[in-house]
Amino acid sequence: MIIDAGDSTGRQAESGPTSHGGRPFRVLYHEYHQKVDTGGPRVLMSIIRGLDRSIFQPFYVTDSDGPLVDALRTMGVTILRNPVQSVTYRRPFTAFARLLSIRKLLKDQRIDLVHDFQFGWNVDLVLGSRLAGVPVILHEHAGGEEIPLQNLGRLAASRVVFCSAAQRDSFYPLRRIRCPIDVIGNAVDMERYSPGSGHAAREALGYCPGDLVLGTVGVVSYGKGIDIFLDTLCLLLPRWKNLKAVVVGHLSDAEPEFVRDQVKRAASPPLQGVVKFLGSRTDIPELLRGLDIFVFPTRAEAFGLAPLEALACGIPCVASDVGGVSEIVQTPHGGRLVSDLSPNAFAAALEPLLESASLRAQLGVEARRSVERFSPSEIDRRWQQVYLETLGAHATVAGMPY
Repeated sequence: MIIDAGDSTGRQAESGPTSHGGRPFRVLYHEYHQKVDTGGPRVLMSIIRGLDRSIFQPFYVTDSDGPLVDALRTMGVTILRNPVQSVTYRRPFTAFARLLSIRKLLKDQRIDLVHDFQFGWNVDLVLGSRLAGVPVILHEHAGGEEIPLQNLGRLAASRVVFCSAAQRDSFYPLRRIRCPIDVIGNAVDMERYSPGSGHAAREALGYCPGDLVLGTVGVVSYGKGIDIFLDTLCLLLPRWKNLKAVVVGHLSDAEPEFVRDQVKRAASPPLQGVVKFLGSRTDIPELLRGLDIFVFPTRAEAFGLAPLEALACGIPCVASDVGGVSEIVQTPHGGRLVSDLSPNAFAAALEPLLESASLRAQLGVEARRSVERFSPSEIDRRWQQVYLETLGAHATVAGMPY
């Protein structure tokens, strides 16, 4: 096991109230995805960014490299090089050896709390933490699933946190989870994602002042409804000749045929010259401000970080009424929800907004106000409260407003 200390430019532990034996609590994070432009890693970085480093010191465990590790290192996170895997009862000796290895890692690094970004299937990090007496938070971001009796994670977890009530309710049966359950939404940086002029972004994309620009953000995949988005544009184009559209997000590696078909469609009439696939971008706030309407035709969604960011930028949103999206996009305040996930239904929801600039402006103001409850200060406070409750540490952090 190799320890890779965080970059000295990251936020380091500060002087302040001590938490455990005169030092901050050590929280070990784990997330399987290594890209930084998808939900889980972005939420992970947001949580770490909001930590009070006088109370919590972040660690991250992985055996691979990628953009996420690079980003965490610059945030001052200590990287522990160790594999995290599922274990099986069919190989009991291998499984037990893995659990002992995890137990040793946690003891050697004096880890106080483990935060894993999935419910998972008998993950050695979760089971080994239980063996070591270290509390574990399972933070689920995927869609609903059945919880089999053979999944020991339901017994090893100290707490399970879902990102939306809809996602919580989609897990079955919840009674098999034997620990406290919480719902904590994802935070949006209200300062970075703020209303402003989108003129520069529109100009950079080659759009004219009179163009009506629709956009969506997400992995180019079937699940995100990119085909629905393109079909909707085809229905709208005969009336709205000045319609333009952007798709922001990396192309799915798992669906090459679907991706190829959608890119080919966008390059052919009637969408030729209308749709731009921009790939993964780091200037998403600027791109969002350049939109007239944000469209989110996803087929399934545990939370919906992309529409949340669009609403924070003051952009009205038309989105699928699935999963946790309805907990973010509130009709009529800031957006419209579409229950029938068809191009006709999306076109019908979009037309009144396309017709009225004043309606778009009104919804934009309401949109920003409607998502203030997801501000980092509120979400950070809730996470730190959950950490302290899970650690049973209220008495050791005297005077803190948690």
